[in-house]
Amino acid sequence: MRARPVIAVLFLFLHHAWSITPEVLEPEQVVTASIPPSGVKCYFLSLNDTIAREIVYWSQAKMFLHLEPYSGTPHMLVSVFGCPSNGFPVHYEYQSARSRNDMLAAGQTPPAEWEWVGDIESLDIELSYRNFYIEIVQYHPKVDSNSTMTELSRKLRNAGYNAQANNVDEIIYRGYFLPSDASLLHGYQDLIMPDAKFQFSAKIHDESRVPKETLNPIANTVGWSRDITKMPSADPAEYQISFWPPTRKSNTTTARRHIDFRRMRDQRQEEEPLREHDVALKKLMADGSHVRWGEVEKILREAGYHDIVQEAGDLLAHDDIIFRANPSSSMTALSSQIKLNSLDHEPSPEGVDGSILEAELKKTNEALAHLRARNIRGFEDFVRRGEEEFVEFQKSWSQRGLGERRSRRSLPNVTEPYPGGASPAAIEKAMHIVTDEELEYMIYVVDLTKIIRDRWGVVRDSIFNQYTRLIDWDQPSVFFCDDSPQGKCGIYQVITRQEFARLDVNGDGLISLSEYEAEYSIERQKYDDGFKAGWNFQIAALNHSGQGIDLSTWEEAYNGYKGIFDASLKDPLVRTYWTSLGLNQTGRPVGVTGNISAANPVIEWLTYKAFDQLPDGRLTRNLKGLDDSDNNVYILNLVVRSRVTGEQVAYKAHVLQRRSPVYMPAETTGPKQKNVIIGAATSIVGITLIFLAAIFFSRLKKKRPVVKIVHEGPDGPVLIGQVK
Repeated sequence: MRARPVIAVLFLFLHHAWSITPEVLEPEQVVTASIPPSGVKCYFLSLNDTIAREIVYWSQAKMFLHLEPYSGTPHMLVSVFGCPSNGFPVHYEYQSARSRNDMLAAGQTPPAEWEWVGDIESLDIELSYRNFYIEIVQYHPKVDSNSTMTELSRKLRNAGYNAQANNVDEIIYRGYFLPSDASLLHGYQDLIMPDAKFQFSAKIHDESRVPKETLNPIANTVGWSRDITKMPSADPAEYQISFWPPTRKSNTTTARRHIDFRRMRDQRQEEEPLREHDVALKKLMADGSHVRWGEVEKILREAGYHDIVQEAGDLLAHDDIIFRANPSSSMTALSSQIKLNSLDHEPSPEGVDGSILEAELKKTNEALAHLRARNIRGFEDFVRRGEEEFVEFQKSWSQRGLGERRSRRSLPNVTEPYPGGASPAAIEKAMHIVTDEELEYMIYVVDLTKIIRDRWGVVRDSIFNQYTRLIDWDQPSVFFCDDSPQGKCGIYQVITRQEFARLDVNGDGLISLSEYEAEYSIERQKYDDGFKAGWNFQIAALNHSGQGIDLSTWEEAYNGYKGIFDASLKDPLVRTYWTSLGLNQTGRPVGVTGNISAANPVIEWLTYKAFDQLPDGRLTRNLKGLDDSDNNVYILNLVVRSRVTGEQVAYKAHVLQRRSPVYMPAETTGPKQKNVIIGAATSIVGITLIFLAAIFFSRLKKKRPVVKIVHEGPDGPVLIGQVK
């Protein structure tokens, strides 16, 4: 019986020893940190009294959480009770699997960015609580199918973990999962995952006045396209790109970004009708009276804001004047005016009748004398402390306008950190109009040739030189490979054939409807059916009376190869090139000359004047020094930043492949076949006739006489030479 308390105490001790201690995070603070693959960072953010007094009157008080990775797959979880890793429930999560499934069940398409891990994550949380625990962990991609396990096995072998790769292969050959396999595969992922480095911030704002889009205005510029496109170049050795600056919209040549802050706020108020408690609070302000906390509390309780009422009740008394509804009103609140005067009869505020104050002060003193007569223990100390606090309160009040709200607590340094619904820096950023002159650009390049070669293999030319496999195949006579009898050796075509083999479970050469729907469920088909436009399963299966799709038809109709290839490129376990911070760590900045292969380039941020500009407003840049000896693959990206606000935004990554110059034999099929054969035959006949003619005329040529020189020796004539 005695062992139970000991076990309980031991359990509590171990739980405390293994639990995570959160780090304190202040609003508007930006932190940079890193965690290992199985590491955890937990931050504790609590709204202090000053902030709570400020936001309790906002109609849409929210906290905007922003997580941007340098590397790895940092993922954000939020709880209001404690760190989730300590066993507390998760209340908010970006890219929640449950939310994604709910959207699919409702026939909605999940946001495209949800399909990528290791990208920027953001949450906009209602401030219905005072304390928040934000936890950053590493997201582990799911390993729950043969294809994902095969990919994990390949990565383990490339990293030198052959024994672990063999164990993964055994699970694949076994054909089913054991309960212990999930943790085993999770541990194997840790072996090849990098540390997650990230930047994290939390900003408080009133959504009705400062929408979350204005907290990062460049990134949320309406109509701005972040695509990088290829332009024709006069020099084949150069590669020209074009892109839209944030000050131009992609659908007009003259439109500049301009956010009318007040108009945006008014539009939101028109689009979103006021709730009942908002209407009631506005009515209080319109009545021209001093609004007390008790009146506001009644309205908020009826609206169901019990948490706000409880937290604000710790700071305010029911008779506290929290704000003057109408400064032009002649109405007064005697009790509040009395509190705003010190006990030593300092001059009363302008507009307050001094005789009324004297009368109220006399009543106060009589009440104090009555309490002294009762000889209450410690009463004099309470009076002295109250007088000191009240004097301090009056000093702080005198520095503030009469129309500002006041709390029961007389703190000398009470301020309003969010006077306009957000921090002053956020307000300034939201109101700022971005101009071309303040924007700077940096081009980054990432060489992926070796990664593509290791992942997708090689092809060869006619003399068996090996090259990195082409991404898309449009010249089947240039290169050759052993994995396609048709000669279609591109990565897209390889993926297409691999997907056919994966979906054809029974191996009969046809993808049946049941096999197709095992991969593309009814819900998934609402946003992705795997086919090109104009195709579906019924059309693709017509060649076999609707029974299934054969390989040749599948190669013509399938459209999911690009997403699979993009996923192999956008692998946060290898590199991060789609965020501004990730490019600073993964990419290589291009020098001011635009020469990618320069040995010691001069790296500088470039203004728009360093680029050529097209008539529609796009900026262009010629890049040179790109290697093309091995069908080289590169990632190009841009980062734009504002010198005024400091905001940095990455464009969408641009993939390019420099095809190696290889001898291309003439085409001998199709409409050119007859001309090629006639030309070749004519050439052969002509060469033969010329050769025969040369022989014939050489034999008709008359021989020239030959003079022989003879010397008489002792034994007779001796031949000593010939002269022509």
